[in-house]
Amino acid sequence: IFSGFYFSHHLPSALMVDVRAFVSLVLSAVLLGVAYRFWRVHTFCRRAPRAAPRCALRFVKYIPSVWERHWVAKAEVYQKDFSKACVEMKARSRRTKNWLTAVRLRIQSGAAWAAMSEVPSKGSDEVLSLFVYKDNCTGARVVTPIEPLAGFLRHPLVYCIAGPMHVSDKSYLVVPAVSEVDPGQRLFFDAGASTYLAGSGGPSQQWFVDTFSRMGLKPDRYFAWEASVIPSLEIWADVPAWLRPRMSYYNIPISPAPRSPDNILNFIRAVSVPQDFVVFKLDVDNSTVENAIIEQLLEDPYLHTLVDELYWEHHTGMTPMREYGWGDGWGNHTMASSYALFSRLRRAGIRAHSWV
Repeated sequence: IFSGFYFSHHLPSALMVDVRAFVSLVLSAVLLGVAYRFWRVHTFCRRAPRAAPRCALRFVKYIPSVWERHWVAKAEVYQKDFSKACVEMKARSRRTKNWLTAVRLRIQSGAAWAAMSEVPSKGSDEVLSLFVYKDNCTGARVVTPIEPLAGFLRHPLVYCIAGPMHVSDKSYLVVPAVSEVDPGQRLFFDAGASTYLAGSGGPSQQWFVDTFSRMGLKPDRYFAWEASVIPSLEIWADVPAWLRPRMSYYNIPISPAPRSPDNILNFIRAVSVPQDFVVFKLDVDNSTVENAIIEQLLEDPYLHTLVDELYWEHHTGMTPMREYGWGDGWGNHTMASSYALFSRLRRAGIRAHSWV
């Protein structure tokens, strides 16, 4: 209206018709653009309806084995006199054999391993501890084993039987199969990742990828942190091609500050949901940082529903591991307090493993 009034008083009538047509065309185009944008946003860009919750395993209880209960009860005695611990370990050599045999059989079965009954294999029922879950869709009971908290929280042959020979041996760790875990994404968080084929206790990245893939749990995402500065070409040199698009590598230290963007627990909260399968490795060789992270994990019930597997090398005093590279200066924790922490983590529903 305004344009018509203006043009009728300032332009010749012939020219005014052409200008009016032009202005009308421009205004029509603008209005059509606004209408299209409104339609597009409300038709295509609105949030999709929330999908129905996927099935997940609900933690029911943790059952420590007979042998684990013995070691937990005697931890303070054994940390004061390693020879007494070795008497127990040598006297129960059959238990150690059954333990390692059960792990070997699981790895050989790989992804084909079916959810087990409460007796994992002949002779191992008094050795392996158990996690009991309930499928929230079918109501089915799922029982999965885990290595016991026993010995010096390392491979059972370390020190008493074979000295330092098995210090970095991971063949005592009981890894779950695809039939025994939540059905969502497989998310791995590796703090102290080094490079794909290197690490102070052996290459953790390669071990996690190969071992879990064998059990039908190939990573969907792999998040890695390393405080030591490593050239980018070295970081990525040996990472398999299929894994590279799935990996995020942070060549910075993690932070124990609860509100820090570099606190690894904040990453876990941000990218995972309870239906996902989350593996968390913590080994940054800094007891102040590690202990703070573990306490935060223990104090947050929601994190208990997110973290399924924890692999943590807890450096302590009063353990023969001081002779195998640990040395001193790891704070006030002892072998007995380490047993207590791992027990708390497991009772919270987290499959906590003592890492190498």
